[in-house]
Amino acid sequence: MNSDYDVAFSYLAEDEALANTLSSRLRERYSVFHFPEAQKEIAGRDGIEVFGRVFGRDARVCVVLYRSTWGHTKWTRIEETAIKERALEQGWEFLLVISLDGGQSPVWLPKTKIWLGYEAYGADAAIGAIDSKIAEAGGVPVTESPGDKARRIGELSERRQAREVFLACSRGLVLAGDEVRHLQTHLERHVSEIVRAPGMAGVRFIGATTSVTAVSSPALSVSFGWHTPFQSSLHDAALTVRYYDGLYLPQAYGGGPQLIEEHVYIFSLGSDDEPQWMQLHDSQLISTVALANAALHRIIDALG
Repeated sequence: MNSDYDVAFSYLAEDEALANTLSSRLRERYSVFHFPEAQKEIAGRDGIEVFGRVFGRDARVCVVLYRSTWGHTKWTRIEETAIKERALEQGWEFLLVISLDGGQSPVWLPKTKIWLGYEAYGADAAIGAIDSKIAEAGGVPVTESPGDKARRIGELSERRQAREVFLACSRGLVLAGDEVRHLQTHLERHVSEIVRAPGMAGVRFIGATTSVTAVSSPALSVSFGWHTPFQSSLHDAALTVRYYDGLYLPQAYGGGPQLIEEHVYIFSLGSDDEPQWMQLHDSQLISTVALANAALHRIIDALG
């Protein structure tokens, strides 16, 4: 089968950093469909048609970086439909699903078609699994020319620089502030629903100040602290997420819950210029809603 791409990646926005890592390493040897690099190619065209054709026909191998919410967003829903329709005609051999959240997989996928090794073995093993799948599908690795590599690296650098310029100005600070308020609103709304469930009455939303928000419970609490030292840029601005082993009370002196975990995020933009949070030290991107939901799920699990 002649294919426009050796491999195409489907993933959620929060996993863009991982998709970047994998596609960058594979691109030296294979033709790769990865949205950030494909934006110029598909500009001005019908995105639904392009994504449907790539995952439904044009990619030799489709790789899904899977979480339970994959298939519930606009583009992953289109990709899921194309993959399922293709599987009905061709079988599942073109598909590799890499589970990123504890071995879950789509309910429609045969269990033998999911690769569970990422958490245990990391990116190197994932690259090996993708290599093997491409070889099985008839793909032949080639050597990327110096000119092609220079252009690819240069385009990635230009996109990073453009985002950094935007984030360094006051507009970036305003956008980040909007996302912090979105985070607070999302938490407050969902806590009001959670407390109506049996056994969840102890969950409280605490809007202590405009820069600190918390969700408290007797079993586990979480606080979100937004720190912006400068009024005109995001330089040194950070969102600090702290987990505590009991009931959190703002401005408590002594005898409060023990801090058990801390994560620091900086504001960023995804490949589609959607607001994202990047965790320091591992460069993982996560959306505001996903960040809030992860905290709420941990609290619910602790109370269960």
